[in-house]
Amino acid sequence: MVNHKSLGILFIVLVTSISLTSQDIQDLTLEDLLDVEINTAAKYDQKIDDVPAPVHIVTAEQIAQHGYQTLEDVLNTVPGFYSTYDRNYNYTGVRGFSRPSDYSNRVLLLLDGHKINEVYYGSMDAGRLYAGINLKSIQRIEIIQGPGSVLYGTGAMFAVINLVSKKGNEVNGLQLGMNMGSFGHLGADFTYGKEYQSGLNVSLAGALGKIKGQDLYFAEFDDPATSNGIAEDADKEDYQGLRFAVNYGGLNVQGMYTARRKAIPTAAWDMIFNDGRAESFDTFGFFEILYAYELQADKTITSRVYYDDYYYEGIYPYEEVEEGAPYAYVWKEKTATRSTGIESRLLWDTGSNNRFIMGFEYQMAPKLYFKEWDEWGSGFDANNEFTVLSVFSQDEYQITSNLAFTGGLRYDDYSNMGGFITPRLAAIYNFSKTATMKALHGVAFRTPTTYERYYEDLSYGYKNNPDLIQEMITSTDLVYLNRMTPSLLFSAAIFHYNMEGVITQTIDPTDGNIVHKNGERVASSGIELILQRKGAQKLPGYLSYSLNHSRELDLDEKLSNSPSILIKAGTHFQLLDKFEIALDLRYETPRRTVYFKRSKSVFLGDLALSSSGLHNRIKISVKVKNLFDVQYGHPASWEHRQHFIPQDGRSIQVGLNYNFSIGS
Repeated sequence: MVNHKSLGILFIVLVTSISLTSQDIQDLTLEDLLDVEINTAAKYDQKIDDVPAPVHIVTAEQIAQHGYQTLEDVLNTVPGFYSTYDRNYNYTGVRGFSRPSDYSNRVLLLLDGHKINEVYYGSMDAGRLYAGINLKSIQRIEIIQGPGSVLYGTGAMFAVINLVSKKGNEVNGLQLGMNMGSFGHLGADFTYGKEYQSGLNVSLAGALGKIKGQDLYFAEFDDPATSNGIAEDADKEDYQGLRFAVNYGGLNVQGMYTARRKAIPTAAWDMIFNDGRAESFDTFGFFEILYAYELQADKTITSRVYYDDYYYEGIYPYEEVEEGAPYAYVWKEKTATRSTGIESRLLWDTGSNNRFIMGFEYQMAPKLYFKEWDEWGSGFDANNEFTVLSVFSQDEYQITSNLAFTGGLRYDDYSNMGGFITPRLAAIYNFSKTATMKALHGVAFRTPTTYERYYEDLSYGYKNNPDLIQEMITSTDLVYLNRMTPSLLFSAAIFHYNMEGVITQTIDPTDGNIVHKNGERVASSGIELILQRKGAQKLPGYLSYSLNHSRELDLDEKLSNSPSILIKAGTHFQLLDKFEIALDLRYETPRRTVYFKRSKSVFLGDLALSSSGLHNRIKISVKVKNLFDVQYGHPASWEHRQHFIPQDGRSIQVGLNYNFSIGS
C-alpha cells in the first residue's frame, strides 16, 4: 500500500526545491521555451502562446537530463497522460480514456510531421517498436492535446504528438551510445549529423537491443500443471531500427525502418502457459519527400508524397484434447499493409492580421491483408483496400492586438464508408504580456479499423460488421497561462468531452458471436493544473495535478482503465559541478478493470544520474526506474485470464556515450 504521509512529504520537499538556487545548470529559460516555434498544431510555425490548444514541449535537454529512453518515459511526465503495459504492447491513455487493447489508436504520433500510426489497426506504440527514432536524435517533442482531426484526420481524437528530429547542424558529429542493465538488457545506439558548406543537412540515427526479460509469476496459473504460475524465459524482447533525413533548402527527404519481436508471457487468448514460442513481431517503415516552395513573400506551397509499409506476425501455441488425448499446435496470424499518398497545402498571409491555410490529401491503401492459419489450414484470409480524399482549411484572424480567432473545417470522403465533416473553433485572448486565455471547441473522429470491420472467424465465434461507422468526440477546453515570474509559468485547463459511437467488442445476443459495434457513449470532465520553473538561476522543476471524471453513460459506470487523479513532479540539479541528478515522481489513483476489479493507488519514482563535467566527449549515465521498487499491476484486457498484469520492479540501466566532432 502507498504511504500517503510519505507521499505528501515527498511532494512538499519537491515543490519547495523548485525555489532553490542552482549554479551553472544548462537549461532553456522560460522565455526561450515560450519562444520555441512549433508547427504541429497548425502545420505552420507558431509560438506556444499562439497555439489554440493545450501544449506541452519536452526538449532534448530534458530527454538527456532525465534519461528518457522511450516515448512512454516522456509521456508519463506529461499532465493527463498515463500508460498501460500488458507485457506485449504499450498503450497510451489521455484524460481518463484508454480502452483495453485499443493499440492507442485515438492518439496520433508523428515523426517530423509524418504519421507513424499504421493503417490496419491504427496503432501507435510508446515502447520500443519505433527504436529507429532513437530519442537521443530528437530535438523536441511537441504534444498538442485536444481534437486534431481538422488537419490530421482519423485518430487525432485526444492528442497529436510530433517528434521533431535534430537536423545535421544540430548534431554536428557522431554520437555513439552503449547501455546495459536489469533483466539482461543490452543495447547500442548512434546519432550522426552534419551540415555541409552547400547548406545540405544530413542526419542518421538508429538503435538496437536485446532484453532477456524476467521470470514472471501469475497467480491465476498457480497450479502444478502450469508450472505453478511461473512463466520462465517468456518475456524476451529484441528491437532494431534506422532513420535518416536529408534537408536542402525547401526539400526534405526522410525515411525509417524499425522492427521489434516480443515474447508474450501472459498466455493471452487462452494460449499454452509458459510456452516460449508465443510472440509478436512488428515492422514499420516509411519514405517521404516534401518540398516547400515560396510563391511570393506571403504565399508558400508545401507538397509531399509518401509510402508506408507495416508487417505483423503473431505465433500462438495452443493445446486441444481429441478422443481423450491432448495435442499441441501453433496458430499463426499475419498482417501486411501498404499505403501511399500525396498532400499539398497553401499557406497564405492574406493580410498583416490574417493567416489562411488550405490543402488536400489523397491516400490509397491497396494492401490491407490479414491471414491466420495452422498446420491443417487457414482461417480468416482476406485483403481489403480503401482510398480517402480529404480537403481542409483553417483561418487564423487577429481581430485586435490581444484577441485572435481560429476556425477550421475538414471533409473526408472514404471509399468504403462515405464522407463527413469535422469543424474546430478557437479563440485566444491576451490579458497582458504575461497572461493568456485560450478557448477551444472542436470535433474529431476515428474511422473503424480494417480489423474491427472485416475480421471474421465463425468457427471461433467472431463475426464481421462492415456497417461500422466512425467514432466522434466533441471536446471543449478552456486554458489559462500566466508567467508569474520570469522563470515561473502557471497554467490551468478545464475540459469536457463527449464521445458517441465508441466502437466496442461485444457479444451479439441473436447468435452469441463476438462482434464490434458502435454503441458505447462516454463523457468526461476534468481539470489540469501545472507549475513549471525554467531558467539557469533557479532549480528547474515541474508539478502537475490532473483530475478527470470519466463515465460510460449507458452503464452509468466509471470508465475502465481510467485513473481519476494523476500527480506528477520532477526536477534536476547539478552536483559538485561534475554530475547532474534528475528525479521524476508520479502518483495515480486506482483504475477499474474490465472485470470490475480495482487496482491499488501507486506512487512511482525514477532517478537519473549523469556525468556533465568529467570529460567533454564522454558521458556516463545511470537510470533507476521504479526507484521505490513498488509492486503493482496494470489492468488486463478481455483476452487475459489475469485481472492485472504485473509491471517491472526496480531496474537499473547504465549507459556510456561518446561524441565525435566532425569538421566542415
